[in-house]
Amino acid sequence: MEHQQQITPLVKAARITPLLKTALTDTADKQMVVLLAEVPPDETGVGHYHPGDEVIYVLEGSVTFTVDGQPDVTLQAGETCHIPAKHVHLGKTGSNGLKFLSIQVEETGTQQRTLAADAMGKIGS
Repeated sequence: MEHQQQITPLVKAARITPLLKTALTDTADKQMVVLLAEVPPDETGVGHYHPGDEVIYVLEGSVTFTVDGQPDVTLQAGETCHIPAKHVHLGKTGSNGLKFLSIQVEETGTQQRTLAADAMGKIGS
């Protein structure tokens, strides 16, 4: 088990805490990354994507996700969603802010995320 270094949040006032980064067994060249994210109320993130699949689990608050090519989805505490690898997405937090777990499976050694503002037509809408 290996902890990650601090990650710069996509929303200035957000706090991202790396919880786990570990190689997967019986899956060559894959790792799992678990992050805890805390985002203030009424914030809109920046469009980005991850090299691997991501699962979001909302602990507190709510978020509306815009995922490239799909209808927006709003999640409340206790709900989850799957964001496929390399799908551009962003979130807008509700009036109570947001606390969530991000669980990512990706190739070992890849860049955790890539900004993709030009790749998504709905940013900020």
